[in-house]
Amino acid sequence: MSGRHAYCVRVAKNDLWTDQELALSVLAYRMIQALEASSASFTKAEIRRFVLDECGLQRSKASFELRMGNISSVLKDRGDEWIKGYVPREHVGQRISNRIGRLLDELPFQLESDFR
Repeated sequence: MSGRHAYCVRVAKNDLWTDQELALSVLAYRMIQALEASSASFTKAEIRRFVLDECGLQRSKASFELRMGNISSVLKDRGDEWIKGYVPREHVGQRISNRIGRLLDELPFQLESDFR
């Protein structure tokens, strides 16, 4: 299937990320940033498993990893710190970039207040 019909099939399969799914991903990203800053012992795989299995994010590992790269891309474009293990993705769409940006603004990384 090609063209417009292929797009319709993708949308029908719920490939579009909901605001809740994006918020959960940004929250996981912020959690990793806080854990890295605090020198806590953890792995990104542990966080991914927690989000996918315990929080119920119905996405594949690969999809989650790509989304984290999208978040890194938005942070890099803003001149902010991004997680080195999640390389910024190229060609992040403007709509998804704007949605991620709004969520990053709503869930700022505040190390000082998070660890007092």
